[in-house]
Amino acid sequence: MNLPAKWSNRWLDQPAESAAGRMGLFRIVYSVFYLWHLSYVEAGLLAHAPSENWRPIYLYRYILARPPDWLPRVIESLLVGLLILLMVGMHTRAVTVLVFVLGFFLDGFIESFGKVEHATVFLTFYLPLIMSFSTWGATHSIDALTRAEKDGEIVLASDRSGRHIWPMRVVLLILSFLFLTAGVSKLLVGNWISDPALISNLFVQKYHAMILEGLTPNPFAAPFLEHPVVAESLRLMIPMFECLFVFVLIGPRTRRFYVSLVVLFHAINAMMLGVTFTPVLIAYGVVVDWEGLLAPASRKLGRQRAAGYRPGSTIPVKVSVVLLALALGLDWNSVGLGRHLFNLGGMLNWLTIWYLAAPVALVVLMVSARSEWRRLAVSEIQV
Repeated sequence: MNLPAKWSNRWLDQPAESAAGRMGLFRIVYSVFYLWHLSYVEAGLLAHAPSENWRPIYLYRYILARPPDWLPRVIESLLVGLLILLMVGMHTRAVTVLVFVLGFFLDGFIESFGKVEHATVFLTFYLPLIMSFSTWGATHSIDALTRAEKDGEIVLASDRSGRHIWPMRVVLLILSFLFLTAGVSKLLVGNWISDPALISNLFVQKYHAMILEGLTPNPFAAPFLEHPVVAESLRLMIPMFECLFVFVLIGPRTRRFYVSLVVLFHAINAMMLGVTFTPVLIAYGVVVDWEGLLAPASRKLGRQRAAGYRPGSTIPVKVSVVLLALALGLDWNSVGLGRHLFNLGGMLNWLTIWYLAAPVALVVLMVSARSEWRRLAVSEIQV
């Protein structure tokens, strides 16, 4: 094996704190986020769109005719039920594969009506595809209880093995490549660098677009237009910012700092320009140490499970979960109580979620910067 291959394998398999537990909890976070995404993206409504609006993407060009109107609703309801099973970790690998297939098909149907949403590619394609080969069902799952009952096999949430954490690093590699290509294309292709009025014109366009969409327009648009030096600085800083995303590959401290900076960047774009890449938010969630954040609650729950565990006790849990998945799937496109539950009656949507993400990212950014400053100060004192 050559040196680059050895290095990449060593980097992918490098242990991480509570790797097994954090990926198990990320599975739950992913499922909840996907359900929330589906709660405000109603694919069934597009079934009533005129046929002349049907412009199939590559995935659908091999289908001779437009899918029947009932199919998107059925797929969406099935996907909702599968996400409940994925959340609790029941037949995790098979369910992950089905979530990938149905989600990718449903997303392709939505995008075949003219609006290609690149931000959904991580939610519907990369993450479920990568996780189909992962061990994110090894902890915090019904599958884990079943294995313990059947074979006595137990994977501790504190397991640091690289076999659990490699999906996170693959996601970071993909994100780094996409950010790098976006930054390089701005620097070398098109008019991003050559047009000094590009950012100012963008602010004007988005200002009017937000008014037409019934959103609160950007209150800082006028100052930006009155002071071209600000817009000019942004025009140069944005591609450099995208190119430097590769720093997330260096280590956990740098990763935490830069990912929080990226989330803050997206939040500012959403609030000031109405430009959102909301579904990509879940891709940044894969780097969070969920086990570390929820360690006290996780340990308490683990002790309760151990104390209350009896052989065969997973059977009523499995039956209850299947019934819940069926009920929520049937409700999703009929009564719609599940939709309203996940989007808080419409208050939590593709834009308002950034008002929650921004302060969290800002706090993480400040804490990361402060801890790094202290670390550097201590190292200087020691020298």
